[in-house]
Amino acid sequence: MNRYEEIKKIADRYYNGIENDENRALCFEHSQAVADCAKEIAEKENYNPELVQIAGYLHDCAQYLEHGHHHAFRSSVMARDMLVSSALFSTEEIHRIMNSIARHSDKDRVDGICDEILKNADLLAKKRCGDELSDAAMERIKNYL
Repeated sequence: MNRYEEIKKIADRYYNGIENDENRALCFEHSQAVADCAKEIAEKENYNPELVQIAGYLHDCAQYLEHGHHHAFRSSVMARDMLVSSALFSTEEIHRIMNSIARHSDKDRVDGICDEILKNADLLAKKRCGDELSDAAMERIKNYL
């Protein structure tokens, strides 16, 4: 089993603990959609898709599990715990995934390629699910539609 599948199994144990059926279904649907979009965008950008796919699957974990403010930062901390517990990632890889997750909500700022792929994957997944996006968000993802 590859590292993405291993992390997905770990995350799914958390996600299955979400009590509200609708929130649990939304969590699984959005997490998978963002992971898939991240992989797709990374391949188009000639970037290794594995880390951004993992970041995509974990990027909103705190939003669904804890319900509070600053979900991007809290999700990065939860992701770190899952990644460390897996013993499959280097410290550098964990930091790259954590930073991308922590920055994914700040779509007005331009960060590194891994961060930008995750931000765009989040928007693309929302668009594909029928959400209305701002003009700025549509401009950001126009090359991936």
